[in-house]
Amino acid sequence: MRIPIRVFVLIGMLGIAYPMFADDEPTLEGKGEPVFQQSKQLWAHSYLWAKSPEFVVEKWLSEEPDMSDKFILIEYWSTWCSSCRRAQPLMNRLHERFGDELVIIGISDEQEDKVRQYMKKEEIQYHMAIDTQKRMKDELGIYGIPHVIIVEPGGYIIWEGFPLLEGYELTEETVEKILAIGRAKKS
Repeated sequence: MRIPIRVFVLIGMLGIAYPMFADDEPTLEGKGEPVFQQSKQLWAHSYLWAKSPEFVVEKWLSEEPDMSDKFILIEYWSTWCSSCRRAQPLMNRLHERFGDELVIIGISDEQEDKVRQYMKKEEIQYHMAIDTQKRMKDELGIYGIPHVIIVEPGGYIIWEGFPLLEGYELTEETVEKILAIGRAKKS
């Protein structure tokens, strides 16, 4: 029995296991049976490979970065979030290693004084901003943090998710692969 592709897409969007066809199957008309694979869990709407919503910041708490012709990593976080705190060393390492090609921005929807107080205690090397109106966060449908998106210079989201999700971690190797493709496109 063949299940219409739109059912696969809907099932995948709901975070349920969905069938993936073998790598060597050129079309869905092949004779192979689907192999079930668990999809990546998201705590947001998926915008992967879609144009990013407009990037909106209410106020920069650090220097506003030059984002022209660069990849942009946006992390939605809060001061009370223990997983967000565990992800900060990763964001610092990514900023240190890839800062010339990748702009890292942490955005909180908390009040400025609360975030500034937190920033005084923690070593955060990347750019920080607030948007108490949660404009882009709401448009992305984020309901679990930390949530990261990586936007390529053309404005499309090419990575999304919980950066510490087992089996789908955002790693330096993952970022290097993304940037290598960007470098190759420029040459």
